Amino acid sequence: MMLTTIILIIAALVAGYIDWRTRRIPNWLTAGMVGYGIAFHAFRAGWEGILASLSGLAVGLGLMLIPYVLRGLGAGDVKFLAAVGSIVGVTGVLIVFVAASAVGAVLGIVALGRRRRRERAEAGAPTPVSVPYGVALSLGTLVLTGVLAAW
Repeated sequence: MMLTTIILIIAALVAGYIDWRTRRIPNWLTAGMVGYGIAFHAFRAGWEGILASLSGLAVGLGLMLIPYVLRGLGAGDVKFLAAVGSIVGVTGVLIVFVAASAVGAVLGIVALGRRRRRERAEAGAPTPVSVPYGVALSLGTLVLTGVLAAW
């Protein structure tokens, strides 16, 4: 379990950093996470573990599908939460989703405040606000790893 927590922390930090810098979360990261999640659960609980991993993946995917279809999120965000779900299962992915939603709301408020100050200074037309949601998902994952470590 300690190795899994370390992998989640590293994956969250890498995903958050890359998304902050490039607005993308690489497929090699999400695919590696899914592979690890399925293998980890298969080793621990056989077919039941694989089912638990795939269930977490499906819930993570499902939670992000509507915002993706509405063009509110990128495919990398969807794949990242699904990958997290493959490791932490259904309950864990729900915790990450709720924590990321709260963090995303704060990031959105900060971005709107920055835009407002910039518009006042430049007296220009409104510009769209964009938040790298992978950062919020990463922080939500870090919240979960803190919960796991405390438990």
